[in-house]
Formats: sequence, structure tokens, C-alpha cells
Amino acid sequence: MKQLPSNEINPINLAYLEDRVRVNTGQPQLYETQFYREGDHFGPRPIEDEIHLDERRQAIGLQSFADYKVQMEEIDKQHQTAIASKKISPTPS
Repeated sequence: MKQLPSNEINPINLAYLEDRVRVNTGQPQLYETQFYREGDHFGPRPIEDEIHLDERRQAIGLQSFADYKVQMEEIDKQHQTAIASKKISPTPS
């Protein structure tokens, strides 16, 4: 991958990428951007150093985790409603 000057890199995009790579390699995430659904459970993947989570998020311009979690739960609720009304197919786990 081409290395970009730091002023051309969006730290929020890097946070999502970092968490996605960590989750897919069995590591806890740093920014708590990745959620999952398993049966009736919807929630975030494991997190590293949860005590400092909002500090890390704030440092790169992400909203608080509490606000993000509410947003993600609303998206999941809408998705589950659409599935129940057969408007879309459920995503594979």
C-alpha cells in the first residue's frame, strides 16, 4: 500500500481499519468500532484497555462510545425490523 503524508490520512478511517484487522485476527479492538449479532445478542466485539477507550476515541475525532453504541443499536434495530418484514435477507454470521 502506498504511504501517504500524515495530513492526507483520516485517523477515523484508520481506527475502523485497525479494529477490523484486530477482530479478524482474534485480537481485541482499540476503538470499539466493530459490532456483531449472534442470535438475539447484538454488541461490540472485545475491547483492549476499556478504561481509556473514550480518550482514544476523542483523540482521533470519534464520538463517545456511549453515543456510538446507541447509534449502532438503532441501526441494528432497523435492520432486524426489515428482516422481520422480509424486506431484506439476514446477513451471515
